[in-house]
Amino acid sequence: MTPKKLRIMFLASHLTNSSGGTKFVFLLAKELSKKHELTLFLQKPPTFFKNELEDANINVKVLSNCSTGDLKFWLTFSSQIKSQIKYLKNESKKFDVVISIIFPMNIIANSINLPHVQHCFQPFAFFWDPILISKLPLSQRIFLGIMKILYGKLDIEYTKKSNIISTPTQEVSNYIKEFYGKDSVPTSAGVDSIFKPTPNQILEKKYLGQKILIHSTDWTFTKNTNWLIDQFIEIHKKIKKIFYYVHSFRAFNVIMVNIILLYQFSYIPSFLQYINNYIGKNDTDFILVKIITMTISKELAKS
Repeated sequence: MTPKKLRIMFLASHLTNSSGGTKFVFLLAKELSKKHELTLFLQKPPTFFKNELEDANINVKVLSNCSTGDLKFWLTFSSQIKSQIKYLKNESKKFDVVISIIFPMNIIANSINLPHVQHCFQPFAFFWDPILISKLPLSQRIFLGIMKILYGKLDIEYTKKSNIISTPTQEVSNYIKEFYGKDSVPTSAGVDSIFKPTPNQILEKKYLGQKILIHSTDWTFTKNTNWLIDQFIEIHKKIKKIFYYVHSFRAFNVIMVNIILLYQFSYIPSFLQYINNYIGKNDTDFILVKIITMTISKELAKS
């Protein structure tokens, strides 16, 4: 029997930064639209994957001109949410199921009388991630603290109402259970859900006997970059033949500044030139940057 073709309402707050979450929303929408009728609803116009969405013939509807990254959204939170719920309730007659990603779309999705699947990368970071929040300016921390008092309880309340919660990993599912008291389904899809690794003899030979860690999303303060660097240093103390590959150029300068300050390199111009030369080589299938901590300053000193 041929599976039923579903009419899917897909809710995401915005596609306005080059994060793994943005890529995931695009890829999930693209794959689902191949077998189902899907409409992607965004709170503000997309700035990333705009052309790709058009090429994939994905129907995109914009609900407003602001979202969680805009001050205007938070100052008009209640009216924005009410207006969007009203509009989507009327639209819901055309759909069989709703999928939501990231607060506050879980609130909206649970208010329009459709079966709801909520995909949760983590509890909304700007309310619930103390490490991320601690790195923000004082004014932003105070503002987000007020927003959390006003609206944080809604995130918890409406997440508990979701029919199904899916997560990227079992670890996240464990945390969702602890935080929300709600069972969830780990998908193990990763960011690129259609990625299929293929054998590459050149790379196998080049990295024979070595350990490789790959970070596939952006390195910014929202990803706790400093913490990741610290963990890599600790790993490197025990495993010397290890390389860290970073899949992001947008935040590359942020990473380099952190590493340079951390190790107090005295050959900063040479170091940056070394990295720039490496980027130009594009190591086979990786559009990545090789960071060899603990020993790179010695290598630069020789050059």
